[in-house]
Amino acid sequence: MTGAQLSWYAGAVQRRLLAVLLMVGVAVPTGPASAAAAEPGPTAKELYDQGRTAYRLGKFKEAVDAWEKSYDLSEGNPLLLYNIALAYNGLFGIAGDIKDLRRAEAVMKSFITVAEADAALAGELTDARARRDEFLAEIARQEQKQAASGPSAAELAQAQRTAAAERKAKKLRLAGAVTMGVGGGVMLTGVGLGVFFVVKSTSLKSELANAKGDVTNLVDSEFADACLKNADDAAAYIRTENASPGNGDQGNLSDECLPAIDDLARVATARADGPLANTLAIVGFAAIGGVGLAALIAGAVVFAQGNRANRGARTARLQIAPSFGGRAGTGFVLHGRF
Repeated sequence: MTGAQLSWYAGAVQRRLLAVLLMVGVAVPTGPASAAAAEPGPTAKELYDQGRTAYRLGKFKEAVDAWEKSYDLSEGNPLLLYNIALAYNGLFGIAGDIKDLRRAEAVMKSFITVAEADAALAGELTDARARRDEFLAEIARQEQKQAASGPSAAELAQAQRTAAAERKAKKLRLAGAVTMGVGGGVMLTGVGLGVFFVVKSTSLKSELANAKGDVTNLVDSEFADACLKNADDAAAYIRTENASPGNGDQGNLSDECLPAIDDLARVATARADGPLANTLAIVGFAAIGGVGLAALIAGAVVFAQGNRANRGARTARLQIAPSFGGRAGTGFVLHGRF
């Protein structure tokens, strides 16, 4: 901003001083009762004075901050919007950041919207529209300059950081999705094995009961318990008897047990396989299923981190400019790639 422009804008601020002071003064009660009830901190008028002093000293950021706070405390004094727009333009004149110029245009547009609906501000419209046209023209010149020269080093660096963040987010989401898939598969496998061996264990219990019943039907009751106790020797007897008929190794089995030798072998097999089935069911549910569940949870966490990183990268592409007044009230204007 040139010295002549700064003087003109300072004069424009001064021309609105009286109206602003009157409106701020009306909006802020000064009686003892209201002072006792008010929260501590500067009043709207004090903030306006702070902004005016900062503006005259070229401290445009301080001026913006003070006037925006004054605007809030004065319940939307529209004349402050004009001053805020000029302060943003002053920031652009110092730093050359086109975002400040866009904010100046957005705030001036809000002032024009308010002025068009308020007959008391009709006299300000011509000047405000002229200032906004100047802002728009300067924005167009800056955009043409940027298009001709390409992105700045800062913009390139930011673009590289954003691209790197997006790549990292994509990798995290992919790793999370793969981990969740593998974990889900392992968990289902563990659950399937657990269910299978639970069913197997139940079947072996039934087989053991049936085999014991068959033994008691074939062996005298006085020998049945002893035969069942030594059922593990039945398999050895069958194996040796088949190898050398008539020379089977009975072990601890008495001759009275031989009529039920096959059923005793069934008892021995059910006794050995039952605990094994129970153990494998526990391994399936607790160990394999637990590992799968842990992998599934870990994958979900990594995927969520990827989503957060992706949202952060997208947010970095946005530019935010404040908007005051108008039908929508106070808010923000967003620019960026969505």
